[in-house]
Amino acid sequence: MKTVIKILAGLILAFGLVQLMDLGLYLMNRPDSYLFNLGIVVLAIVGVAFAFLGLYLLKVLKPEEEVKEKN
Repeated sequence: MKTVIKILAGLILAFGLVQLMDLGLYLMNRPDSYLFNLGIVVLAIVGVAFAFLGLYLLKVLKPEEEVKEKN
């Protein structure tokens, strides 16, 4: 049950990251150069956050597979 809760929390976090990515793309589309730069920074932060989220979900799901193989 804890694994399911962790996966659902990861999916909710991923949805929030997608919204932040949308914000970054919106800022990059603005004519002001400082907003463009801010959009690039937001996209970089979201990219790193997606990488850490993927590694976390991989870590959460891997022990479950090992338990199934032992039985």
